[in-house]
Amino acid sequence: QGRYIVGDKTRADLSSTLEYPLLPNSPVPQFVIRGFPIGQFLGYTMNNATFEYRFPLVYTYRGGGTTPLFIRRIHGAFVADGLQLDGYALKENLDYERIDRSQTFWSGGLELKADLTLGFHIPLTAFVGYYGSLPNPYSRETRFLIGFQSN
Repeated sequence: QGRYIVGDKTRADLSSTLEYPLLPNSPVPQFVIRGFPIGQFLGYTMNNATFEYRFPLVYTYRGGGTTPLFIRRIHGAFVADGLQLDGYALKENLDYERIDRSQTFWSGGLELKADLTLGFHIPLTAFVGYYGSLPNPYSRETRFLIGFQSN
């Protein structure tokens, strides 16, 4: 996924990075790099790559009687995200520093996901993820996320 702007640039032209894709199939580009906080990078021109290897753990396909929760399957995933941008990166002193296109940032992690059906009709994926950024001057922390995604 990418974005390229030629010519004059204003602050309204900036796109921000996210720590997790919020809406699948969104018409607005989502630049995801999971090992960094939301807004760590702002850019005019961005190239974003996401790699994911999913592996099955358990195929349950069962629910609890008349309980409106049905567990379809549980799977794990190795994920990696890369970002190359022309824009800004947030430093530890909460000041943005100019970044040129020659710098690349990477993060990686492990996820545990459960595909569910809620209320007999609503497909959801519950996830737990642990992510970290590869060594860089802007973030050296790891991130732990728990949440839901719509399918």
